[in-house]
Amino acid sequence: MGISENIDHFFENSELDEFFLDKLPSWPLIASTCYVVAQWIFLAGREVELGEGQLSFVVQIVLGVLFMLQQFSFYMFFRIEQWNGALAVAWVVVYYCVIWVKFRMTMPVESNGSFNEDSRTIELTEGANGGPSGVTLTLADSYEATTDNTQGAATPSDSCATSETQEDAKPGFKDLENLDKILAKKKLEPYIFNLKVFITFMVIFSHAYLGLRFPSMDPIDWDFGFVSFGLGGTLIAMPTGISAMNIFMLLSGYFTPKSVKSRGVTKFLVERTKRLGIPLTFTWYIWYPYVELPTIHAVGVVANEDMPPVGDAGVGVAWFVLVLWWFSVIFVACFGDSFNIKMKLPNFGWSYLVMGILGVLSGLLYVYLGNVSYFNVPSCPLFLLGYAAFFFFGTLAGHGAWFEELVKVPGVIRVVIYVSTVGFFAMAELFALQSGMFSTTMDLFHGLNETVAKLLLGLFMYWGALSVCIALVIIFHDYCNWTNKLSPFFWASAYTAYLIQKPFVYFAIYVATKASGSNSNSTGYYYFIIALPLTLLTWPVAFGIRTIPGFSKVL
Repeated sequence: MGISENIDHFFENSELDEFFLDKLPSWPLIASTCYVVAQWIFLAGREVELGEGQLSFVVQIVLGVLFMLQQFSFYMFFRIEQWNGALAVAWVVVYYCVIWVKFRMTMPVESNGSFNEDSRTIELTEGANGGPSGVTLTLADSYEATTDNTQGAATPSDSCATSETQEDAKPGFKDLENLDKILAKKKLEPYIFNLKVFITFMVIFSHAYLGLRFPSMDPIDWDFGFVSFGLGGTLIAMPTGISAMNIFMLLSGYFTPKSVKSRGVTKFLVERTKRLGIPLTFTWYIWYPYVELPTIHAVGVVANEDMPPVGDAGVGVAWFVLVLWWFSVIFVACFGDSFNIKMKLPNFGWSYLVMGILGVLSGLLYVYLGNVSYFNVPSCPLFLLGYAAFFFFGTLAGHGAWFEELVKVPGVIRVVIYVSTVGFFAMAELFALQSGMFSTTMDLFHGLNETVAKLLLGLFMYWGALSVCIALVIIFHDYCNWTNKLSPFFWASAYTAYLIQKPFVYFAIYVATKASGSNSNSTGYYYFIIALPLTLLTWPVAFGIRTIPGFSKVL
């Protein structure tokens, strides 16, 4: 047997094959991407010396070219297919950094004021991170403040007296009284942020109701989807799955025009990249492969054949952050900092007509493309049009004061909206089961054509999403328009809690399944009682992560 045959035999029969061929080539990618992002963070906030900036510029171009060659080479395409998405994100991030550093070298230096990471100054910014929290908050230990403009720092005591030219200032605060002052000065109401916290909690909790079966409980294979539509599936998982991300998109779009106008295009894109791009990259390369996947295997979930092993990159729940990043860039590309579309709150009839058309179009995409995840978006054909629409509607709502008009609707219309919300969700759930969207399929309409069922599913899903958005804005304005001592904690933790949720969700599923003695997680009150407090553990951990020096700048 020759040397080449010995080598081939070694790799064919050794576990090192996967390491050398699949994992090892990816580590330079991870390390290089982290280096480039670190270079960008360092240079973006400083006056760049010509030599220093030029060196960084050259290094980043070289890395970017290598990434592209790595991605499009036959070897990489054939051997580590699961890394293609991560490679794409890597070189996009790299070239963004290249462009920014090059731009920074010819850009007048701005004074960004002081920043004391260890002081944990609270910052209240409209749409700075744009994630599920949409608000940047860091618990303050001092009354010092920072500002994004050149007028200098301001204290909370005089922040309310500043002129409109200081609208983008970020005053710090220590207690609830100052929080209320800042909200009043920026003409913001707390119900919007309370709504974001509520939706984030519902997303985390509803993920515990996904149909994860544990073979340790019975011999049924692991099945991803809703196992049965009992109390949990009907009242928690299905409505949240249909509407939660649309509400996030609506509220993120709500803050975007004002944020772009107050910061300018360049500063807005830099902030979005810091608060969306960096967490996305970290999640893709570190959190998902080395925290989420090990948790899945540790709690005993035996996956289907497609479940990746520990160490494989993936976006996880951060797909939302990626989509929101796209929408932000597209918005700036289309409108810049001069978004002037000022439209009054449209008639409800027209609103439902537009959403109905989008729902039917999404149903058609679902018919022809199937229930697949393109661009890492779960059930992309069915949901992506809705996400884009709600983000754009959010920009119109923020610029045209839609929420202020919406909360003035009379009581009769409110009742109609509440009732229709329940009805639309009920119909959407029935057609989801009829069309085979989930693992449980039922012929509820006795032979109804599958294509028609999918079109009706899209229609009622979009109507339901619109109704629940309207209903929650009204309800939270009327009953949750307040702050308390826990508000800074929850407002600050929401974005991070969303990103790190899955290990806590898997742990909750495991404990609740063992305690209840059933792996059908949509049935039984034991599951609800046990899973609820366990998913709450996500929030204090998220808050603790944000207190690590440097983390609050990107979370």
